Amino acid sequence: MKKRLVKNRIIVLSIAIVLILSMLLFTAGCNRSEAAADRIKTDANPPVEQKANEHIADLPPENEEASSEALSPTEKAEGLIGEAAARQKAFAHAGVSEKDVTLERVKLDKDDGRFEYEVDFRVGNTEYEYDIDALTGEVREADRDREDGKENENAVSSKVDSVKEVTAEKALEIALAHAGVSKEKAVMDRVETDFEDGKKIYEVEFYSAGYDYDYDIDAETGKVLRFEKEYDD
Repeated sequence: MKKRLVKNRIIVLSIAIVLILSMLLFTAGCNRSEAAADRIKTDANPPVEQKANEHIADLPPENEEASSEALSPTEKAEGLIGEAAARQKAFAHAGVSEKDVTLERVKLDKDDGRFEYEVDFRVGNTEYEYDIDALTGEVREADRDREDGKENENAVSSKVDSVKEVTAEKALEIALAHAGVSKEKAVMDRVETDFEDGKKIYEVEFYSAGYDYDYDIDAETGKVLRFEKEYDD
């Protein structure tokens, strides 16, 4: 009788232990399920503060947003200087003020495999055409043409006070001085006389530091009527 009583107690104790373990496992499972649900909810709906920070991070810097001369995707991809910088390079080379300029066009083009900006503008009766290297900002070619062909007062005055005709040597000196090239660094191509609209001119061509220069010089006044500077690659 005593043995049976002990055996019954052991059975009851075992059942109690099994029930306790089952309850503990059930509780742990529920906690894991709730934690997983919370993670899914958090991932699907991030906190408002996090969303705001992500939105701010996506905004462009203030200087880029404020820039009115933003580069195009092509210019950014190729590392080009942009149209605004190309205009300034042309204006500076021509020695004109932007407020006096009537801009006709700025166009990105490709010549001999190199990007360049074609900048055309007018100041008074004079038309300017420039080719600006789109990577370096270097002036590859420049052309200036006065529509009415009239001389200004200073040119007329110098014509009266000067000798009757400028020599070929003097025309070369004028062209070199205008180009900012010393005679020692210039490789001469030709200095020839020609007539344009009944006026005698000197055609001066020379090469220096990778550039070809082409000038028309008035044979009477020494005035630069036209010039071109073209990169020889």
